[in-house]
Amino acid sequence: MGHKFSYKDIEELTQWSSEFISMAVKNNNWRDAQTVIDGIASVLNVSQAFLEETESDNWLINKLQAVFYGAEAIVHGFSNLSREDAEQDVIYNLKLITQALNKRRDSERLAETEDTYNGLPLFYLTTKGLHAKGVPFGKQFILLKGSQVSVSTADSCQPSAMAKREELIASGIISRKGDAYVLKKDCLVDSHSTAAGIIVGYSISGPECWKTKDGRSLKQCGSDFVRA
Repeated sequence: MGHKFSYKDIEELTQWSSEFISMAVKNNNWRDAQTVIDGIASVLNVSQAFLEETESDNWLINKLQAVFYGAEAIVHGFSNLSREDAEQDVIYNLKLITQALNKRRDSERLAETEDTYNGLPLFYLTTKGLHAKGVPFGKQFILLKGSQVSVSTADSCQPSAMAKREELIASGIISRKGDAYVLKKDCLVDSHSTAAGIIVGYSISGPECWKTKDGRSLKQCGSDFVRA
């Protein structure tokens, strides 16, 4: 498939479906709503391959399925609900999907720019072909989605970093991609050094190795950031 599927596609489909279904309810004519059903069936097939296996994405798939089966039941007349209740159920689920997608879009708009994340400066760790990024958050550190993680570990790796690595791998938040692991979503870690240890797989100083784009380390940035 040439087109790369995205949340924007789901958002556009939801808006299009809402308009069709609202018109069908208003005119009491669901004859053309089969087009909506076909469209939702198509997006469900693609979305289940596109969406990550997270709680929020599973919820989204469930709601899309509810709209699909609800609209199909109305068109073919086999809904257990009254026509009015079935229509309202479909419209309600479409509104929930729209609200969730709007919230996601707003969050992404506030999120990462080139050098900041929600207004916080980005810090980078690059070593032995690995590229990771994150932001200090008080005594803690947020490792950002897409950061690469070493497959190998050394005996020197601090216990807190090793335990967190194993937890993230077991939960599927870190998964193998080529020659490295990759973080599938943002992750809050209890310290800057633990975050760095998770990435490289050995003991390392977070305040010294996490650096801004212009090369300043956390340590050089001052006491507001340095809480290893």
